[in-house]
Parts: sequence; structure tokens; C-alpha cells
Amino acid sequence: MDIKEQLSQALDKVVDDFKQEGLISQEQKYKFNVDIPRNRQFGDFSTNLSFLMAKDLKKAPKEVASIIMDKFNRELAPAIGKIEIAPSGYLNFFANQGFVHDVIKKIETQDEAYGHTSAGNGLKVQIEFVSANPTGPLNVVSARAASVGDAMGNFMKAAGYDAFKEFYVNDAGVQARLFGESFRVRYLQLFGFENEIPENGYHGEYLIELALLAKNNSYFAEYDDPQSIPVESFSKVGLEWMLQKQKEDLSQFGVHFDCWFRETSLHADNKPLKVLEILKQRGHVFESEGAVWFRSTDFGDEKDRVLVKTDGNTTYFLNDIAYHHDKFERGFQKVIDIWGPDHHGHILRMKAAMKALGHPEDSLEILIVQQVNLLRKGEKVKMSKRAGQIETMEDLVKEVGVDAARFFFLLRGSDSHLDFDLEVAKYQTNDNPVFYVQYAHARVCSVFAKAAEKGVPILSTSQVDLNRLALVEEAEIVKILANYPDVVADAARAYEPHRVVRYLMDLATRLHQYYNQFQIIGDDVELSKSRLVLLKIVQIVLQNGLNSLGVSQPERM
Repeated sequence: MDIKEQLSQALDKVVDDFKQEGLISQEQKYKFNVDIPRNRQFGDFSTNLSFLMAKDLKKAPKEVASIIMDKFNRELAPAIGKIEIAPSGYLNFFANQGFVHDVIKKIETQDEAYGHTSAGNGLKVQIEFVSANPTGPLNVVSARAASVGDAMGNFMKAAGYDAFKEFYVNDAGVQARLFGESFRVRYLQLFGFENEIPENGYHGEYLIELALLAKNNSYFAEYDDPQSIPVESFSKVGLEWMLQKQKEDLSQFGVHFDCWFRETSLHADNKPLKVLEILKQRGHVFESEGAVWFRSTDFGDEKDRVLVKTDGNTTYFLNDIAYHHDKFERGFQKVIDIWGPDHHGHILRMKAAMKALGHPEDSLEILIVQQVNLLRKGEKVKMSKRAGQIETMEDLVKEVGVDAARFFFLLRGSDSHLDFDLEVAKYQTNDNPVFYVQYAHARVCSVFAKAAEKGVPILSTSQVDLNRLALVEEAEIVKILANYPDVVADAARAYEPHRVVRYLMDLATRLHQYYNQFQIIGDDVELSKSRLVLLKIVQIVLQNGLNSLGVSQPERM
């Protein structure tokens, strides 16, 4: 049982004592918090229980806190040393040296599993992210979504969720046909035909490269006349080629999906029309002006939405409803979508559709990954997919590397715009946050190498005297390490991977300060051995955190 669990159990016992004395009703339940204060002068842990009980006891929170402290059974929380009452009424708890020792031993024992908890209770969660149309290269917003979604999936798995990562392949519909038509034009131009790209078509240079590839490799050898090749063939060949390219780019970026779900499979199983029938049976559909509509205004949308157009074709919206309904049909209890900034207006109608189909209101969560502004020495880099001036994920990785790209994309919450300076991401200085954290890991490795040169072994906790780690700074580092499982669980619950990034930067800062202030390997060999154990557990947490972010841990920098 960790210290927070000890505290919660001891505070539950206090509440039971109040009930036994008849001071509060037996039915009363308090959802109190046991939090880790940002400022450690307020303790290692604090609780708001006194505020929750104040009304029932008709006393001031500070007075209630005093009563709680008197009733607190220290045997239920042996890791707690000092307890203080803050002027506001919060109860602040300070861990003792035994807690420091327990944390060090726990991290050593759990190693790669440290940070894993059962907070998610096995909830079956599907995370759909990137899902870019296979009509062009992945861009920087897709790269940001890939970083966020992949890290989120990693943290949710570590936090005890049954997390599943999925990419939705839009290989049907208007955009697929426009891509095929644009590809056909570029292909025919190689044979001297002066065809024009269709309105709203694709102009990127990657289509010229694809056309050359198709010609040189005889993709359409069965046709004698290139003009006789149907658009559908261009769509099929082009989309498959682009999809494979996206898979390769994502793999190089360290992102791997559990499933690549194709939109065409929905139509093959007639799922859009099956979902339409369910909506009709539930009374959420009507016909007007030759089209079929969803009564989304009944669920708070600003207007009703078309499901089937006047030409009898299903809309993208209906297809998307069918896809999301299929997610729940596959047994997912929670569905999380990570969309780009241009999909913000689609959120309310999709949630309305899921509610209309009978799915719980909180079962669908939609997150928006905001725009990325690429900078070079502070100057904005222009991007334009239609004009072919696209800054792709591949270009970004080639310039700054996978580690810098993934770390920078996770520096801020995904709902905030991000300025990404390409030059800063390449700095080999502490101004570069990913270098700063990775250097903390490399610094530990360099100390270990120095220890080997001097013949000082890196031992286990049972072979050293942990009492030698008596510095306040050493206790502070261990207390930060103790927070890691909670940080991971909170990041998973809040869908905010940047919490772990901030945590790692804080841990790196503490390590760098400790290294610069104190001698790790000195004349006192026994003290050196103890400090090496401390560095070893710091290394474990750095590795676990960076691994979850998809960032490497170099031994030298």
C-alpha cells in the first residue's frame, strides 16, 4: 500500500469515528482529496477533508482539522511523520525517512513497471487519432496528433485501461474520387495530354512523383490507351500507395496502431443504412426537400443535419455515425477521438448522434489538436497543402529528429496553439527542453561510467545504507519520484500527456541541481554507493517516462 492509500485509509477511519460518535450521519460520504501540493513547504500531501466536514460539524475548517489530527491513527499511515494545520484549514502531511526508503525499494523492484497502476480498472477504451485522408502526405498537425494520441494510449495502458489505438482510413467518398481524378491528370500529362486538375482537386508535387512511379513501374500495364484508365483505378492505386506511405512515416515516428479501419468496410457491410434505420425507429429522422435529415436540434445542435442527399448518396456525417456506432458495437466502453482544428464544428452533432442511438452521453470524448505554427529563428514558415508548399511530417523528422518532434508537440496541452521553432529543437543546449531531459539521463550514465572506472559498484538497495541519503535535496528527489504513478494516472484520466512532460522536466531540474551541488563519487565510498542507488532509481523513472512519450534515452550527448 503506497502512502496516499495509507492516508486515505487513515482518513476514512477518522470519518468512521465521527459516525460512531454520532457527530455525522451514518449515510454521509465525503469525496475528499489527498493531493500533492505544488509548493513542498505545505507538506508532501494535503487533504481538504476538514472543509467537507465543516458544514456538518458546524465548525470552522481549521477547528475541524484540529479534531481530525487528534483522531488520526498514525499506525494506519506509518510513512507519515509530521502533520500541520494550514491557516486556511487544510491538513498537511510530511513523509518520514522510512517513506523515502520504501519508495527507493519500490522503484528498484518494479523497474520498468514502475508507474503502472490499476486506476483505469480495465475500462475498454478506443483512441482514434491522426486518421488523415490518404490523399496526401501527413502534415505537422497530423504529427502533433500522432504524438498526443500515441502518448495518451501509452499512459492509459500504464494506468490500467484496456486501451486500443485506431486509425480510420477515409478510402471512400468525394475526396477519394477527387484524388483519383487529380492523379489521373498528372499521369496523363506524362503522355502529353493537357488535362486540368479538377476544381477542389489536389495540386501537390507528390502526385507528379506518384504519376512517374506509376508510369515507370507499369502500374496500369493492362491498358493500351492511358486515357481509357478509369478514375476508380487511379483512386484505388493512389490511395493504397499514399496509405502505405503514411504507415511508413508513422512507423518511423514510433507510432503503431492496433487497427487500420477502412471506411470502405462500412459500406461493404451496409452499416450506414443500418444505422439510419435505427435512427428512424427511434424517431430521430425526417424527410424534407428530397433528402433525409437527422433531428440534431433535439440534442442542442444549431440546425438539423442531412444524412442522405437528394441523389440518394449517404453523407460523410452518416458514414461517420455508422463508424462510431460500430466502435461501441465492438465492445468499447469509452471512445476518444483526436481531431484537427477544422473539425471543431463536428463535435456537437456527433455527440448528438451517439446519444440518439442510445449510447451514454459521456461515452464519447472528442479532443481537438490545435494548429502548429512552424518557426525558423522566430520567423513563421509558410505551409499550403493545396499549393504544394507543404511541410510534411517526413520533412520535420528529417530536420529535427523524432525525439525533438514528439517532445515539442507534447510540451503544451493539445487544445492550445503551438509555436514550434525548428532551430530551438536542434539546439544542443539547455534551451532545448528535450535535450535538457535527455541530458539528465545521459548524465546519470556518465556517472555510472565514472564509477566503473574508479571501481565503485552500483549495488542494490539491500546492499547499501539508505540512511546515508540524509540530505533534504535527496529526500526531495525521492518524493518527486514517488509522484510518478499519480502523474501518469492523472495524465491518463485528463487526456493530457503534457503533464508527464512537465514532470520529467522538473525531475531533470532536480537531478541537474543535485549533481552540480554535491559530489556523487567521493572519498566516502559507502556514501558514494548510496548515492549511486539514488541515481539508478532516477534513471528508471526517466527511462519509463521518456519511453511512454516515444522519446529515446541516449547514454551520451
